[in-house]
Amino acid sequence: MSRLNVFKYRMKSWSRPINWVPNILTFFKNFKYAYDRAVKGYCEFDLWELRSFYQELFHDTIDAFANSDLYGAPMEFYNELNASVEPWVAYLKEMAQHFYNSIEENEAQINEYDPRVERGLFQRARTPEEEELRQKWLNREMEIMTWRDSEFHKAMDMFILHFYDLWD
Repeated sequence: MSRLNVFKYRMKSWSRPINWVPNILTFFKNFKYAYDRAVKGYCEFDLWELRSFYQELFHDTIDAFANSDLYGAPMEFYNELNASVEPWVAYLKEMAQHFYNSIEENEAQINEYDPRVERGLFQRARTPEEEELRQKWLNREMEIMTWRDSEFHKAMDMFILHFYDLWD
């Protein structure tokens, strides 16, 4: 389910009665978000993480566009011999995949080092082994961030190159 669905977020378990009132209040606040999206195209919720909003919006819409019934393609992708738009569809799917890979929450790549690092290894005294693990974890996080950034730039380069061709 997409982050663009405002109704999936911030709800707590309904099994505990203490959560019922906050969940009901959140549910009605989500209607305000949905109304704002319908009227303005964005809502207050989107502004909290505008980067993620656009990454997911681009991925979802380009993927839906690629999976729709396309009747045309830019000339460089159109094959007159068999009248196929498949090269254009493949290009769009590749662009959508690059956008998907750039989204942090999707974990297209994961940090394989011990998750204890995330749970407080930074806050306490470290043994040499823990310090080494922490350093490996940090290095891997930097690699993943760099990869995500490069995926985003690939997607944006593809998007910019054929921005005016995104119609059917």
